[in-house]
Amino acid sequence: MKRHLKIASVAALLSLGASSMAFVWTIDNIMDGSQENPPINTPAVGSIVGTYDDVSNMLMITISFKDLLAPQTAAHVHRGARGTNGGIVFDIGVGNPKDLMVTLTESQEAELLSKLFYVNVHST
Repeated sequence: MKRHLKIASVAALLSLGASSMAFVWTIDNIMDGSQENPPINTPAVGSIVGTYDDVSNMLMITISFKDLLAPQTAAHVHRGARGTNGGIVFDIGVGNPKDLMVTLTESQEAELLSKLFYVNVHST
């Protein structure tokens, strides 16, 4: 059975920081099995930290995790409202910690700021 470690929403706990020309959104959240849909019982935990610059449209995140019960097979940014499962938007890959740096389209920015992105770490 496939197991996932999910963050409920990348944008759920965004806090606003400011630069002179842009808003820089700060992402700082934890991941655990209770955020999976449906929730799972796992000792695995993780974190996601990063920033989003709304002028350059640059999203930069770092994920890290520990205590997976099986080897990691993938990690992705998905699109979906809280409590729903959604399709893959960006592949993060395999590794711990792992960085992602992407330029968002206008529609992806709207989805991020509407709390429609979340991160899954997948294992077997």
